[in-house]
Amino acid sequence: MINPPSAGAIPSRRRPYETITAALLGLCSFLVTAAAGPALAAGRPPKPAQSYGAGKVFKPEFKDLVRHADLIVVGRVSQIGGIPHPGPSRQRPGSRKYAYWEDSYALLEIEQVVKGKAPGRTVRVAFHSDLEGDKTNYQAGKKYIAFLLRPTKYPDSYTTAHFHYGQYRINDQGKAERVADPSEISKPSSTVIDSVRQAMGSAGKGS
Repeated sequence: MINPPSAGAIPSRRRPYETITAALLGLCSFLVTAAAGPALAAGRPPKPAQSYGAGKVFKPEFKDLVRHADLIVVGRVSQIGGIPHPGPSRQRPGSRKYAYWEDSYALLEIEQVVKGKAPGRTVRVAFHSDLEGDKTNYQAGKKYIAFLLRPTKYPDSYTTAHFHYGQYRINDQGKAERVADPSEISKPSSTVIDSVRQAMGSAGKGS
């Protein structure tokens, strides 16, 4: 014999919309856990919202390029090499904040320092990142005016300010042309250097 439900009992049936909502919440929870699982299991935090290599390269105003650069030098590339393991390092937790990584380096023999203090007679520059639109390219034997950022991502290597927009290649006629920027005509390297000094002077007057 089946006893009837007591007067105070509440039926356990769900309304249709409650069932659908619960199912959707369960599915979302499963997907988030599945995506984060491998990273957490390997001891790595999930990737940031901006995935590695994502983003754009924007052309800066020349005065901003000069202002942002920690070191501006004229030098010739004596060596090109590879960076074997580009990417975040457990030994350098701060490196995880970067979303793109260079895979090559150039060794610049400094001929002239235009801004900043060089670490020595040579400077190592990391280049060729996986950021879409980065066309930075140093070639052995070539001479450059390089706008550089002090080492932060790599302990021993500078990087090029604003990517290829901070890199001028000097040809055999002594003219400087901005790498991968056909919108800017070549000009004597001395003209670019004078423009740097003028921009530095203008920044000083405005401060």
